[in-house]
Amino acid sequence: MNTKIIISRSIAAIILFTLFSCILERDFSMDTIINKGIMGIGFGVLYGIISWGLYKYKEKKGS
Repeated sequence: MNTKIIISRSIAAIILFTLFSCILERDFSMDTIINKGIMGIGFGVLYGIISWGLYKYKEKKGS
């Protein structure tokens, strides 16, 4: 898996997490968006690390 794919998926995860969190809370104030954006960045980084690790594990197991 290319690093561009992992980064683009992580950015998509950040955006979707932030968007869905704000929609579910029904609060679109700037403080909420920033708070959920910071949480989304953590989620995106964690998602990127996990998907990279799974790719490396599958690659190692396949050969």
